[in-house]
Amino acid sequence: GVAPDQRAAYVPTPEGTFKCLDGAAAIPWDRVNDDFCDCADGSDEPGTPACSNGNFFCENRGFMGAIIPSTHVRDGLCDCCDGSDEAGHPTNACENTCSALAAETLAAHERRALDLREALAQKARWSSEAASITAAEATELAKLEGEVSGMADELANVTARLDVLEEEEAERKRVEEEARRQKEEEERKAREEAEEAERRAREEAEEAERKARGDAGEGASEDAEDGTAAPAPEGTSSGGEPADGATPLGDGEAETTAGASEGRGAHADAEDAPAPGDAPGEGE
Repeated sequence: GVAPDQRAAYVPTPEGTFKCLDGAAAIPWDRVNDDFCDCADGSDEPGTPACSNGNFFCENRGFMGAIIPSTHVRDGLCDCCDGSDEAGHPTNACENTCSALAAETLAAHERRALDLREALAQKARWSSEAASITAAEATELAKLEGEVSGMADELANVTARLDVLEEEEAERKRVEEEARRQKEEEERKAREEAEEAERRAREEAEEAERKARGDAGEGASEDAEDGTAAPAPEGTSSGGEPADGATPLGDGEAETTAGASEGRGAHADAEDAPAPGDAPGEGE
């Protein structure tokens, strides 16, 4: 029950003793594997179940060695595939199953290796596909980046053109607004000039009318002073009434005209009257 790497320690000293593996004590060699635990670390009983803290090494030739607790030695259960843990059991002999376990383990390892080879092959295929996809995606990415760059340039051009159009539109609106204001100003001036011309024409007409009335009044006064009747003003009937469409005379002008008419009537009667001393019928 001693592991190969510890067998050099299980050799009696020249004094015929065994030194516990923890170095705490040395016991006579004949106490090793005597079914009594002398060393505190249980190292003096590698082939018996005497020490609860000891270990037993299963050699398991043709398979893999194993270490089991010493308490499993000669317990009636086969823990080692070579049956060495139950070699001293009086009634329970274990068969050596190490070759079968080795074959089974080898088959499992082969299956595992096959799975690993298939996994590696799949990984290689996936890596190749990934590389192809990566190359295609890199090409597509480069293409898209080129398109994005072109779109960015186009956007910059469109933005610049839009700025120009906005400036042109603002200038057009400014010109239109300036033209509208100028037109309104010209129309306003034209209205003011027309109103001024109309006002002046009205004032000139009124002035001419006043002048005409003043001239007519002066003529009537001169006729009255001379004793001759002035002809009826234009637009006046023989009775002194305004003719149709004529401008009526003022009160002063009407009185002047009436006085002139009366003067002319008296002068005519004086000329038609007979001379004093003339009897009717004389001279016939």
